[in-house]
Amino acid sequence: MAYTPELSIRGSALLRRIAWYRKHPMTLTLEEIVLTVGMEINKIDNEKAICKTCKDRSCSACYLKEEP
Repeated sequence: MAYTPELSIRGSALLRRIAWYRKHPMTLTLEEIVLTVGMEINKIDNEKAICKTCKDRSCSACYLKEEP
């Protein structure tokens, strides 16, 4: 699924600096951040907390599970 989020100037600047720190492109860095935050929310806020509020009923697989 392709989606181009619009970031604020501050958000974009912070993402750029995190990407430089990680030595990765901003696109990969943003994906890493989203995956990490999603997994942490799922661990902290009881499992499936995000799934319970999900509005996408077409999920055939849970994206919050760790990749092998």
